[in-house]
Amino acid sequence: MRRVDEGPVEFAAPPELTAPRVAAGLGAAGEVQAEPPREIQRRLLDTFDRRVAAAGGALEEVTDGSGPRLEWRRLADGELLGRVPGSAPRFGRDLPPGPGAARLAALLEVRALLPLVTLSTRSEPLEVRNRDGKVVVRAYLEAHWAHGPGAPDPVELGTRVRLAPVRGYPKALRRAREALGEGLGLAPAPQPLGEAAFAAVGAPPAAPVGKPGAGLTPDEPAGQAVRAVLRELLDTIEANRPGAQDAVDPEFLHDLRVAVRRTRALLGRLEGVFSPGSLAPFREGFAWLGAVTGLARDYDVYLEELPGYLKGVPAEARRDLAPLRARLERTRRGAQRALVRALNSRRYQRLVASWREFLARETSAQDAPTDAAQPVAAVAGAAVAKALKRVLREGRAVDDASPPEALHDLRKSCKKLRYLLELFQGAFSGDEARRTIQALKGLQDNLGVFQDLEVHAQALDGLRRELGAETPDLRATDLAFGMLAQSLAERQRRVRGEFGPRFAAFAKQGTRRLRRLAPAFGAGEEGS
Repeated sequence: MRRVDEGPVEFAAPPELTAPRVAAGLGAAGEVQAEPPREIQRRLLDTFDRRVAAAGGALEEVTDGSGPRLEWRRLADGELLGRVPGSAPRFGRDLPPGPGAARLAALLEVRALLPLVTLSTRSEPLEVRNRDGKVVVRAYLEAHWAHGPGAPDPVELGTRVRLAPVRGYPKALRRAREALGEGLGLAPAPQPLGEAAFAAVGAPPAAPVGKPGAGLTPDEPAGQAVRAVLRELLDTIEANRPGAQDAVDPEFLHDLRVAVRRTRALLGRLEGVFSPGSLAPFREGFAWLGAVTGLARDYDVYLEELPGYLKGVPAEARRDLAPLRARLERTRRGAQRALVRALNSRRYQRLVASWREFLARETSAQDAPTDAAQPVAAVAGAAVAKALKRVLREGRAVDDASPPEALHDLRKSCKKLRYLLELFQGAFSGDEARRTIQALKGLQDNLGVFQDLEVHAQALDGLRRELGAETPDLRATDLAFGMLAQSLAERQRRVRGEFGPRFAAFAKQGTRRLRRLAPAFGAGEEGS
């Protein structure tokens, strides 16, 4: 990796500074040659959850005289990680081939690229050459303007001098830095240009930072802690609602639904911290919200999994399944319209407003349930222990003759256990919660794939019947459907066969860790 003092650097410059004055200052580093000025426009891009920034990078769509291109750079030293031609696509999977494209697509996964802010730049390039006439440093005198949703008019960001290194000439770069710093008296820019742009125009809101419950402490009163976690989950629901309504990418709806399910899990498992009867309308409200957002998410998953399912069908038969994708996409659009109506409804608005008001309401000490004043570690630990006992009981009851519903019920119980562990990690000492979640993950993955195959096989059969009723002459498609159904059934049998070892591994590890994590678990899990 390039040393920090050998990477690009930007100096803040007074507006009256001219390119000839910069060239004169750089004369100590070599012969300076001016290039024609140029206009550059850059759109700073990232996902809603800021995956590019979290990975230590910056992604820009650059448009200048040579046409648009996408550049991915490392923030620490400006190293170019990838460059692909053309405008930025919506999804990483649509990136054209180019250096770094595959890595960037893997980082983005299914999240859409969103424009955060646009920068307009007037750049006056200068090249510093050595005695052999080779370029050893590039400098740019640049004036910047920012455009963003919070600023209807361009906002001036001032003038900067940017030095860009040329590989193999670190000494020349250091001389140029000294010439600008000591010779011209320029100081390094106080913050990166992108941060200055965000501060000037206001960046679009990102996903809530951090995980719900991350700030909990073991001795915190349970009532206070649970209310704090539920407020964070409500913030997550509301933050993802616009993206879910606009179908920006499937993760908005997924994250919204996870927050709803976590909320329902807490209302069912930790109701003892609230006054009796106070949660009834909210249980009903969040059950409704889970139901009205379910169909659109189901079809998101169908469409995500379909390419993988089709790999089990001979290549010549895949073309005959084109009506299937078209039907899935049409049904998904109808489900999206229903989702938008629900999230814009008065019922949703009343639910969110009344829930937020309820969570902010202080409960008097004399009216507070006993559990509300207990340390959250004790209350959450008891809930975790109870949830684990249920998982172990249901899992041990599954045998080769168990119907799919038994595994589906176990999957739901595993989810509730995991939600409690994830939301109250901060209330437990050490890494036991994290390790228990890891032990649970393998079992959940197995149950999740089994359930998806079960539900998707039934849904696809229903779609086959609908298509047959609408278009009777679909013999080739019907044959391809049969091949697909056979492939899914075979895969489901393999996944079902993996359940026993997966559950045994979890039961062994999870029981041992939960004894340390939640003393309330005790030693009586066998009979629970």
